[in-house]
Amino acid sequence: MVWEYFKQQWIEPSLESFLNEIHSVQQGLSHRPLRPDSAQHQEFIRQLKVRIQELERQFPHLKFD
Repeated sequence: MVWEYFKQQWIEPSLESFLNEIHSVQQGLSHRPLRPDSAQHQEFIRQLKVRIQELERQFPHLKFD
């Protein structure tokens, strides 16, 4: 609740969108699949890499190692 209030008062909507995308990518990176060889997981990884590349293109100082 405090974080939501802080975001509403001090963070621009465009930055909030960026923070949400970063959070989503971080969650994706920490995901541990039950079936890492499945087609679904391979597609998940492919999409995650595309999202990371786009973020790094927009914000060159970001690094997802």
